[in-house]
Amino acid sequence: MGFERAASIRQLVAIVMLTDKNDCSIRDSDVGWVSANTGTFVPPGSSQCKTNPNDKCCYSCTASPPTGCASTCPNPLPTDGTSYDDGPYQANVRCWQQKRRFGYEFLYPKSRYVVGLTKKTLCPDQTFGDMDCDCTAAKALGAPCDTGARQLPNPLYSTARS
Repeated sequence: MGFERAASIRQLVAIVMLTDKNDCSIRDSDVGWVSANTGTFVPPGSSQCKTNPNDKCCYSCTASPPTGCASTCPNPLPTDGTSYDDGPYQANVRCWQQKRRFGYEFLYPKSRYVVGLTKKTLCPDQTFGDMDCDCTAAKALGAPCDTGARQLPNPLYSTARS
């Protein structure tokens, strides 16, 4: 394949997604598996999550409250999911508004798609989950971010010829 043709093909990358489902790009690290386990329920988030999922006091009721935040979780925690909106283990909506419902986001950040389409170098071990070697989205949210050891070329921008 000539260089001119390879360059023009690279310019034709398009993503089309037609679906009646929510994005469910579950993290393959950390505790992402919890949201895929539809045989059990996911405990709720603190009461702050319902009104503002970005509040620093929005947290999973399986964890202790962050410093400076009161405990606003049911005590004791429900054991069957029927006292809130995860019962009976609603597999088709498990990925919908997870932070508001469960106090935890089990999905990769949306910035992962922007980074994958715009950055020439990716950091696959980056802890925020979007592979951005600059941690731009994480810094904007005040989230922790470690780029990890590996920096790899983005295949969309590769100059390798086949």
